Amino acid sequence: MGPGLQIFDLNKGANVNATNLEKEVPQLWKWIDPKTVAIVTNSAVHHWQIQEGTEKGELEKKFDRNIEPPLDKSAVISYHTDSSRDSHIVICYARAEDSSDVKGYGQLFHDGKLSRVEAHAATFYDFKSLDNDSSEKLLLTSYHTKDVDAKLVITSLTAKRPTQRSCPYKLQQADDWPVLIETIDRIGIVFVISKFGGLYMFDIESGTLIYKQRITTDSIFCGTKYRADPTRKMLEGVICVTKSGQVIQVQTDFRLLMSSLMRSNQQTVALRIATRMNLPNAEELYWTHFDTLKNKKNLKEAIELVAKSPKGILRTKRAMEGFASFADDGVKQYLQYLEDRGVDFNDEESTFY
Repeated sequence: MGPGLQIFDLNKGANVNATNLEKEVPQLWKWIDPKTVAIVTNSAVHHWQIQEGTEKGELEKKFDRNIEPPLDKSAVISYHTDSSRDSHIVICYARAEDSSDVKGYGQLFHDGKLSRVEAHAATFYDFKSLDNDSSEKLLLTSYHTKDVDAKLVITSLTAKRPTQRSCPYKLQQADDWPVLIETIDRIGIVFVISKFGGLYMFDIESGTLIYKQRITTDSIFCGTKYRADPTRKMLEGVICVTKSGQVIQVQTDFRLLMSSLMRSNQQTVALRIATRMNLPNAEELYWTHFDTLKNKKNLKEAIELVAKSPKGILRTKRAMEGFASFADDGVKQYLQYLEDRGVDFNDEESTFY
């Protein structure tokens, strides 16, 4: 009888399911849905389907880990899979022999292939563009490079041309590193939590760092996505447990966040968030920002705002008349901007050509 796992129903006081892993040694296990447990062993990753009324349930191997240096001396820290259960990543930590620096490695299994990536934390995200309804599967990873330098890396796994964006940010102390990534999917906000309590929030589409704060002086042990009230979607965030056992809830009111961004120099990011949130006044916020740029004679940003507005909501006669008010032939420059990018004019734009 080798190592294994057992599931107990605490209400019934009974053993529900058990599984025997034979010679494999479990390194980590976690629930990935109410009926499925992911098991990471020293040699493979399995998904265990819990089936009440049976003794063992169904154990399915997802992939072999094929351990190589330096992963043979590392500890498994976390595991993540995407919504379709087709892509997987195991995060491992290894401490350098000549220093106290902790190196993070990810074993990514995607499209039938196993690869290694630099990562202290990771997750998957199903991204849907506001502009063209296209969908992409994204891998989000974060790692520290040297001193206080860190990066959030957004990798498209399903785009026709694989893309990768690196979003640098500064940790608050040199011996810190990212330990948790969570997303608020419907809004496109990424939370990165560091070992020593740094909170960093990014816009998924642009990779812009939109907020940062120290949430504790204790070290973070673990964390997950959180919503205090299931009926109040505006108050989503993360919940963390520190090394000393303190539970920290990070709850963000995205309406207030958006207002803060509008007052700062991140209006475009705020407008995209407002659109994803489907706020009733989102379109009017775009027009307000367009009028502000027009009053400031900022033609370049006004052109980009209109051309890239979600679903083309600003590509109207009102915008064309606004461009006509610029002294340096704003209409011509706007139309040239579209032509240079191979974008067809709509009916209202064509009348100004």
